Amino acid sequence: MRRKIVIGDIHGCNLTFNSLLFEHLNIYPEDEIFLFGDYIDRGPDSKGVINTILSLKENGYQISTLRGNHEQMMMESTNNVTSFSKAYEWGRLYHGEFWGKEISGYAGSLQGFFSID
Repeated sequence: MRRKIVIGDIHGCNLTFNSLLFEHLNIYPEDEIFLFGDYIDRGPDSKGVINTILSLKENGYQISTLRGNHEQMMMESTNNVTSFSKAYEWGRLYHGEFWGKEISGYAGSLQGFFSID
């Protein structure tokens, strides 16, 4: 049975995200999964969350992603010294290894909206 699943505000908690997907929801490739932004920041593994999303897509899962305000802040901070200074000052963005054009490029590819039938 095809399900529509909506998840938001993962905030870098990749272990929790994987537990939700595979232990609690027991997702299948035919499920439609809508992720409502804020994949990064605050938690210990923002890069892992992005890698999980990309891996799910590569493995045939039906994933639709929206850009959250945390992805927007990351994109702005890569192009704006003031935003970068704010991100650094907050001391919580991107946990070192996560910072880079590859992930910023991914954030830029996220949709601003989509329609659910």
